[in-house]
Amino acid sequence: MGFFNDVKDAALNRLFPRRCPLCGTPLMPNERICGECSDTLEYIKPPVCLHCGRPAFDCACGEEPFVFDRCVSPFVYTKSVRRGMHRFKFHNAPTVADFYAKYMAAVVRREYSGEYIDVVTFVPMHPADQRQRGYNQAQLLARQTAALLELPMSNRVLVKTTRNSVQHSLTRQERQRNVSGVYELNENCRSLKGRTVLLCDDIITTGSTLNECASVLRLAGAEKVLCVAAAAVVGSAEQSLKRIYIN
Repeated sequence: MGFFNDVKDAALNRLFPRRCPLCGTPLMPNERICGECSDTLEYIKPPVCLHCGRPAFDCACGEEPFVFDRCVSPFVYTKSVRRGMHRFKFHNAPTVADFYAKYMAAVVRREYSGEYIDVVTFVPMHPADQRQRGYNQAQLLARQTAALLELPMSNRVLVKTTRNSVQHSLTRQERQRNVSGVYELNENCRSLKGRTVLLCDDIITTGSTLNECASVLRLAGAEKVLCVAAAAVVGSAEQSLKRIYIN
């Protein structure tokens, strides 16, 4: 049976080759991601700020008072991670969430090991933008991360009520103004009083979006807001993030 299963798997892989989740290149049978993407993966490494989660040399806490308790990310937003995020968001590749969520769950286990998380949720998109894309990438990341952590996930915590400008071309101060007041508590949200919320997003740049969402959660009574993003923009945030819009 083993021989026939191997033959079947080889035939299926020839007809429907597995592809690298980050760049879409066909994979060899034993590969999880392609060699080029593997070589250019850059992880967030210590020492890191225990609040904003950035490498210590790029801590953002002095530039904006953060309402969330802490944020962590597995990856630096560069090279293969950037390519994968572009594919995830703009090339109808929702299954890329599986790759990122595996690492998001791992960093949550490691960094939030002493926390009791009551619910996992995500940064919402405006309904018009979500209809255009077909899915909310942050929602997919939250769903997969929650499943891996065996935690409850809710789609009914936050809503985005205003279709604001895209953040990638804005300065830090403009980003703060751009997200101010655009998120609200979902009218169907269960009580958050005294609860610890894990808030998921795809990329953290300045932290303004997560901070605005955390403010809404705090006002709703959340005791703690812990954040996790698939990747963090380190160094020149504006220049790095703009590259996501370039094929």
